[in-house]
Amino acid sequence: MRRLPILPVKDLVVFPYIYMPISVGRPFSKKAVFDAISSHNSEIIVVLQKDPNELNPKKDMDFHGKAVVCKIVNFEPMDKTKTTYKLLVQGLSRVSLSKIITKSGILMGDYSPIANVSFDLSKKINSNLYESFTKDLLHIVEKGFISEALIPSEELRNPIATCYLLLALTQNPLESQKTLDVDEGIIIVKQSYEEVLKQKKFIGMKDGIIDQAKESMNQNQKEYFLKEQMKVIRKELGEEEENAVEKYTAKFEEVQEFLNDSAKEEILKNIKKLKNAVSESYDVSVTRNYLDAVFELPWGKKSEQVIDISDAKELLNEQHCHLDEVKERILEFLSILKLNPDSNAPIVCFVGPPGVGKTSFAQSIASAIGRESTRISLGGVKDESEIRGHRKTYVGAMPGKIMQGMRSCGVINPVFILDEIDKMSSDYRGDPSSAMLEVLDPEQNCTFKDHYMNIEFDLSKVLFVCTANSIDTIPHALRDRLEIIALSGYCEEEKIDIAKKYVIQKQLKRTGLSTKDICISKNLLKNIIRDYTKEYGVRELERQVAKVCRKVAKKKAEGKFEKTIKLTKDNLHNYLGVPVFSAVEDSKNGVGIVTGLAWTSVGGELLKLEVIALEEKGEPILTGRLGEVMQESAKIGISIIKNNADTFGVPAEFFAEKRLHIHAPAGAVPKEGPSAGVALVSCIVSRMTGKKIKDSIAMTGEVTLSGKVLPVGGIREKVLAAIRSNIKRVLIPVDNQKDFEDIPEFLTKKIEVTYLTHVSDAIKEIF
Repeated sequence: MRRLPILPVKDLVVFPYIYMPISVGRPFSKKAVFDAISSHNSEIIVVLQKDPNELNPKKDMDFHGKAVVCKIVNFEPMDKTKTTYKLLVQGLSRVSLSKIITKSGILMGDYSPIANVSFDLSKKINSNLYESFTKDLLHIVEKGFISEALIPSEELRNPIATCYLLLALTQNPLESQKTLDVDEGIIIVKQSYEEVLKQKKFIGMKDGIIDQAKESMNQNQKEYFLKEQMKVIRKELGEEEENAVEKYTAKFEEVQEFLNDSAKEEILKNIKKLKNAVSESYDVSVTRNYLDAVFELPWGKKSEQVIDISDAKELLNEQHCHLDEVKERILEFLSILKLNPDSNAPIVCFVGPPGVGKTSFAQSIASAIGRESTRISLGGVKDESEIRGHRKTYVGAMPGKIMQGMRSCGVINPVFILDEIDKMSSDYRGDPSSAMLEVLDPEQNCTFKDHYMNIEFDLSKVLFVCTANSIDTIPHALRDRLEIIALSGYCEEEKIDIAKKYVIQKQLKRTGLSTKDICISKNLLKNIIRDYTKEYGVRELERQVAKVCRKVAKKKAEGKFEKTIKLTKDNLHNYLGVPVFSAVEDSKNGVGIVTGLAWTSVGGELLKLEVIALEEKGEPILTGRLGEVMQESAKIGISIIKNNADTFGVPAEFFAEKRLHIHAPAGAVPKEGPSAGVALVSCIVSRMTGKKIKDSIAMTGEVTLSGKVLPVGGIREKVLAAIRSNIKRVLIPVDNQKDFEDIPEFLTKKIEVTYLTHVSDAIKEIF
């Protein structure tokens, strides 16, 4: 009695002469293979287990009595985890199992060899049978039902090997085991011949299908040959042809509970239209595209909202530096969403200069609440159809951006990031901002109707988050629907902090450098910010840091590299070129020259104003592209001075003998707004009295005809601009005191502030 390791298999039978791949994953099977390779000349018994669902067969009754001794040809893992192995074996001979035992966790089997089956071709009956078998086998090989590579002509010389190979390719485990148990060659050949005749019958059926399809077509229907052939195939198989109408009807039944009556009517009308349409007509493709678009909408699909305020706070601090007030406002917003998920959330709009993180804040909100999100850029959108879609009667019609976003998200409650909402404009094609009124109104968007879809869709569960550089260009009706969260620019210290924590690390990683290759100090960052950037975000700062890193990376790649390149103020120009900006803007004033503070969409700026007195009579001259409101401020200032000439010490004869010329330098830049009122009065009084205005002093504020100073906007940005330019003192309206108190203390320590109630307060301070 002989003994070898046993490899149980669930769904295949290995025959003698045949190579067979086997997947090995069970621990005891892997142990058996390893044992066979190491101590049994790579021989192992492969046996079919009776119950394929049995995970741990170990008794004699669990296996069939006859099996095959196989030679292990190859054994290798299928993946890096080595949980499953790929085994290739060659069947050698049949055996009869007598006893199965477990030894050291390995199944071992005692067996007796059985002579391999033979087939005597010398007998005439056998010879005629095998000749017919071979002829029909080659026929089905030619037709492609069995690959010629799997049954080459030389295999036909061994009848039993040929039959085993054929049955192995088309095997049913139980039928194959019955064949393995057979000891007479003629029975095996007959079983194989029956399988060949089945395949030959299928070939005849295929040829009949082709002939039948050809007969049913005329000369003008040749392009539909494949479709007709498929129809006949499905008919022979007892299957119905796929019906587009039935497919759309089934989809309609799935979503009809989420549709209102008008939507149901519109969809059913288009399904009926498709049913009655001629298959070659243009309407078929239009209707199918429409129905596909409708059923791709997320009817009733909703993503679960999970909000953890502490995790959200950690996420915001990780992704954004400073802007603590904005983070606090976002956390308040998320807290309300958590406590009342079904409420109509406000439409948040982040407003601020470019590069301060508006879009990334919007993306952080989506990450914090775990909803699907999509970003829609509205910059340059002029056509209302881009929002509401085109009516499907037009060629190339498609849904609008809102419906496309809903299709891509796949849920009814995603986060929509509407980027650059202030950049939309109107023309003869319509006003897209008017279309956004319905989208962004929780009272209306529950019945939003896209022109292409022509059915109502509920957008009330969508969380809209907008971004803009300025609210001035947003129509008032649309602005009224937005909850504005202002993001002011970063000061110098905040930019340095952001650069150290994020920008430098990002660029080092991108260029393949490390902190050992380059040293960028805090003072150097200050030089880069002052000499090469003029912004309130950090985009240009990142570009300059990237430029430095690229040049260092080039040196390293060329081998011209020191141990660590240390950048200094003296060698910075070698990497960034000549400084683009003056480190400090001109803060000097003079007679008739004053420094005002202005707000722009990209942050605060210094505004120089100059006045000269001409030796002639006439109305004042205003130059420097002053807007209508600013021109009115100048006229108001002149009237105030005339009315208070004695108070300001202005000679009475001045207006009768002189003509004023008021100019705002940077004449190519338009200037508008009332906040230059105090500065205009100050520079005119300075020119009229001949008194010099103090250096390093700047001012802002609107004035009335009575001389009262009114509050203005953008105080934080204006004060930051003053600090950046080394202004030591600012004059601001007393009603803006609350705005100044919102500025961080480490910034307010750098500047002295004087609050104004009347324009005369400014005159007392400036000389």
